[in-house]
Amino acid sequence: MISISCSTRFSVPALVFLLCVGVAVPTPFAAESEPDTLVVRGIREALGIHTRSVIDQTRIEQILLGSPFRLIRRGTGTVSDLYVDGMKRGDIAITIDGERYTTACPNRMDTRVGQMDLLEIESVKMSRGGASLQSGLAGQVDFRRRSPGSERRLNGRMVGSFENADEYEGSFSWEQHRMRFGARIRLLSPYTDADGGTFVDRYGYADEFDTEIHEVRAHAAHDRGDVYLAYESSSDVLFPYLLMDERENDHVQVSGSWGGHRIYFNHTKHLMDNALRRSHTMTDMVTDAQNTHFGAVGRLYDLQIRHWDADNRITPVTNPALEKNNRMLPDVWRMGATFRQQVGVRNDPWLIARAGLVRTWAGDKSVQDLYRVLEPNARTEHWSVPVGLTMSKRWSLSGKSLFGVALDGSTAPAGIEQLFIATDKPGTKPDWVGNPKLPDPARLTLRVAWQQRYLQCEIFGSRVWNYTYLVKRKVEGAMYQTYDGVDAWLAGTN
Repeated sequence: MISISCSTRFSVPALVFLLCVGVAVPTPFAAESEPDTLVVRGIREALGIHTRSVIDQTRIEQILLGSPFRLIRRGTGTVSDLYVDGMKRGDIAITIDGERYTTACPNRMDTRVGQMDLLEIESVKMSRGGASLQSGLAGQVDFRRRSPGSERRLNGRMVGSFENADEYEGSFSWEQHRMRFGARIRLLSPYTDADGGTFVDRYGYADEFDTEIHEVRAHAAHDRGDVYLAYESSSDVLFPYLLMDERENDHVQVSGSWGGHRIYFNHTKHLMDNALRRSHTMTDMVTDAQNTHFGAVGRLYDLQIRHWDADNRITPVTNPALEKNNRMLPDVWRMGATFRQQVGVRNDPWLIARAGLVRTWAGDKSVQDLYRVLEPNARTEHWSVPVGLTMSKRWSLSGKSLFGVALDGSTAPAGIEQLFIATDKPGTKPDWVGNPKLPDPARLTLRVAWQQRYLQCEIFGSRVWNYTYLVKRKVEGAMYQTYDGVDAWLAGTN
């Protein structure tokens, strides 16, 4: 089957409409395939968990509709971050088939959630509970790939949006004999705001620059698991609210599973600078970063090794002698292990618990003196004990109505950049310095929910301790930008 779809923001000529409307075209090899059989079994999901099937959706925003998760656009169309229940960004773990996806950019330019090709995704599980095996402080979003089939099949999709911002995407995959090969290209242009302002007018860009993203992948299934390979390359991804843009980003991923156990390797090489801005004539800024993530994951365990390294250079064009060369992320490593157990019915347990141990350290000790300006006893090492516990109970009030209560608690390691970033800026600008003594944040949440058929109402309240936030501190007349923890109350409805 060949399927092509197109979405637009305004009416287009009839010819374009006919080319873009969804069609199903029989092919010579369709007769060799057996009809697909769909079996649906009802599962009562725990409070705070939402699982969505991916059928015709072309954007992650469509999957999030009706859930508490929200997508905040941070740059051009490819880059977004998740927010939920008052928490954001690194508080939410992003995984694909259990593979952790982490960023190489300290400013999270290369987040994966907005760049997922839904053509190969079967379902998305969104959890706000701290007891999920790989949960961050606020939960986890886990994408599940569709397993390649035995029949010959060609899938394709074209998506376009026009007028204020031109965004085009083409994706296809070919599968046969339980193997699938796919590719995707995305072409994006800067948007024009409602007043007609362009990126040149509003954000100091030297010109209107287009973004390109290319991806190729291969996926093979076998009786006990699968093997997956992918490569993605992007160029000139614009971030108008930051001082630099993503100029190049290369991402490689390799994974394989056997009998419910998966091992994986992800590597990202990331380059950002301000060469697209008019400010480049005054100050030249460049950051070169690399992030590597190894892992092994099963139903009850998660093992990970992460290495993150970044170099930064800031050069005043009129006075190059004041150039600053920074070990922005000084050869930082994170190693950890987490284990999980549950009590009760497998699909509806009343108790879920996880516990782990994580060590984070900076291999390059040359930056230790910068940390000690703010924290005299700071060390280039940090230990964390991530834990999670969820207790829940649901009652059937009638044949069509449910009432549930859940108590959920979790802790999570502080972010690597929050612990060990080190940027000495020229002139009077505040230096950006991590806090190796930063306490790990913790959260305790009570949820009460009522559901009747397709209507659901939830009320939650959370107490958060040591939530990490950005602060400015003055030491001996010099200003520094660093991190500290704050206690807070959060409440809301979904």
